[in-house]
Amino acid sequence: MRTLLAIGLLCTVVQGRVAAAPQSELPRYSFTVEIEGKSLGTFRQVSGLAVETEVIEFRDGGGGTTVFFPGNTKYSTVKLTRAFNGDSALWDWYTTSAQAGHVERVDGTITVFDRSGQPVAHYNFTNAWPRKYEGPTLNADSNDVPIETLEIVHAGLQFSPRGGTR
Repeated sequence: MRTLLAIGLLCTVVQGRVAAAPQSELPRYSFTVEIEGKSLGTFRQVSGLAVETEVIEFRDGGGGTTVFFPGNTKYSTVKLTRAFNGDSALWDWYTTSAQAGHVERVDGTITVFDRSGQPVAHYNFTNAWPRKYEGPTLNADSNDVPIETLEIVHAGLQFSPRGGTR
């Protein structure tokens, strides 16, 4: 029954046939990344927008009660994934920053756009540098789109919803 309800939410019954929901009803987002105001392009996937606070346990010696305190805050590595199109922006940033022996820390913004191209939200990260670049897997026997990725480490993440400041 639950499966039928789920299918009912995603599809429309038209004269006894099941048809896919109209394209306009399905969410489709795009993501752009800027570093110090310079665009790195549009991405098909952005992951690692996570923040975690460590928990410090303190055990009271007398009563055996455990009390929890917040510890350090950790930020996950942000991973940017996009179709490889020959643009060298990701490679250039990696090679001029992390590989050059000195790391230049920069601030950046990930902007989420809805289907109509309107900004939905911004994720601002601080003191970032590229940790890892991974070029596309090249296979002439495959019809898969070549993908490149860049992993970024950073020291802070802020979220600004639609209409919020970057």
